[in-house]
Amino acid sequence: RTKNLSSDYLALARKAHEHLLLLDKKIDECDPEKDACNLRCLYTERTQRAITCIIFSAFFLEAFIYDFGARYRSDHFIQKYVDKLDLVGKWIVIPELVTGKKVPTDNQAIELIRRLQTQRHRLVHQKSHPSPKGPSGKVDWDKVEESTDEYISCWPQRAKDLWPAIT
Repeated sequence: RTKNLSSDYLALARKAHEHLLLLDKKIDECDPEKDACNLRCLYTERTQRAITCIIFSAFFLEAFIYDFGARYRSDHFIQKYVDKLDLVGKWIVIPELVTGKKVPTDNQAIELIRRLQTQRHRLVHQKSHPSPKGPSGKVDWDKVEESTDEYISCWPQRAKDLWPAIT
């Protein structure tokens, strides 16, 4: 089969995950009092690696399961009847079509794929929000920074939590 980038997607996700873990160590070793600017750069890079890990992990799972189904059924069949399913649906339906055995929908792997799909959608279809306002009705910049930092800082942990779905 040609035009299958699943191994490339996996390599990108794996590299981003490894870099994410290294950045965590660097952040832990940083002194916030002495190196605030560098620490901010490390946090930014860590978030970017987490986003890369999540997106390319989802790409990998999508490409892999499509190729698996097309190998054992046909491209025409998978494109016509299965490709419109979401990622979780494909991971439930395609293995059953190929092997004849049901995939338990309550297992950890399916739950992790479901969570990965949700996080991928949040990133790909990301929406901005109005800036928080203070009592005077003006933008409260402290709350803007706090809200932004909270949103950005959630991605590295989500990437690490979801990594078992890929490996």
